[in-house]
Amino acid sequence: MLANVCLTTCAQVLLRNQVQRINLHSNNIRTAQPAFSMSDSSLQRLREGDQAAFREFVEEHHRRVLRLVMSFVGNAEDSEDIAQEVFLEAYRALPSFYGASALSTWLHRIAVNASLDFLRAKSRHKRFAIRVPLFDRLGGLVVDPADPVHPGTLLEDQERSRVLYAAINSLAEQQRVAFVLCEIDGCSMKEAAELMNTSAKAVESLLSRARGRLRTMLKGYYDEHK
Repeated sequence: MLANVCLTTCAQVLLRNQVQRINLHSNNIRTAQPAFSMSDSSLQRLREGDQAAFREFVEEHHRRVLRLVMSFVGNAEDSEDIAQEVFLEAYRALPSFYGASALSTWLHRIAVNASLDFLRAKSRHKRFAIRVPLFDRLGGLVVDPADPVHPGTLLEDQERSRVLYAAINSLAEQQRVAFVLCEIDGCSMKEAAELMNTSAKAVESLLSRARGRLRTMLKGYYDEHK
């Protein structure tokens, strides 16, 4: 029970830190937003590469995309770079968008995939780097103490953030996506299912397995930090 409560609390700490990093006002914390309302003519302008229409599109979606990326990456600087790549990819792909899903859902899928690509590349790079364990009782989990954390974050929260992200990143990819979307980014099961192109029931199952795996990995850590 304690591990379950601490897991939820730690996820909430991460989310609060992320909000601070991108200067979101407390009244705008809600992540689940309605689909971007766009007329057929505006969508056509986007598909034709209209610069003014695309600028409006970026302004409407940038904050949400940045927050979504940061939920996966946990680092403001990297998240900004990835968000830029997301919009560049969207600009290139817009001519082939014909409304099979909401435009916002389509964009957010690009953001999730870009975040996962970044994490895969980072993981490959770290296989050849020297890593120093932050602690050694998490079933082989290794935490990189050099991972950047917002400087305004309390030291205790910095450690929790590193520990939790290390554990999250060790999950099977679909479990990781479900956990990050629902527990850190704040998506509902339905919203996560739309982004993952699966059913809400499948997301619920993935989330349950992710929570169980994280509780097992983090039990030793939380027992020491009661």
